[in-house]
Amino acid sequence: MGGAQLICAALYAQLAMLAEEPYGRGYGGGIALLFWLAVMCVLGPFIAVLLGFAHSLLFTTPVMMASNTAGVRTRISAPWWALPAVGLLAAGYAVPISLLVGTSYAATFGWIAAAGVLPVGWRCSRGCGRYRGPRCGSGRWGRSRSR
Repeated sequence: MGGAQLICAALYAQLAMLAEEPYGRGYGGGIALLFWLAVMCVLGPFIAVLLGFAHSLLFTTPVMMASNTAGVRTRISAPWWALPAVGLLAAGYAVPISLLVGTSYAATFGWIAAAGVLPVGWRCSRGCGRYRGPRCGSGRWGRSRSR
């Protein structure tokens, strides 16, 4: 999902740069647009998969692990802990980003949390309890369980 948004933003930036040419002419906006579309058709799927992987690595997986851990430690099921975990992770990510970029903390927190709510909500709507794979906290990256 994030890859498609980045491609649209890059296409918009390319068109905006073509409109701000100092002399108002050049190789032509149509030729540049066709070249840009050809490049995006080749590289777009790769970029979308790469950005999806980065989003799942930085956002969805930590939220699912935190909500599963909270669900195990309390009697409340893990999907109910997902949105508070999104808020805590967004709060943690918003501090350094707002300091580095110079934006307000509230706006940065809002954009980061909004980017995480949809994938996490989709995952929880599918039912974290029906997941048949290995549980969070077991296996290679988590606590190993002896059987």
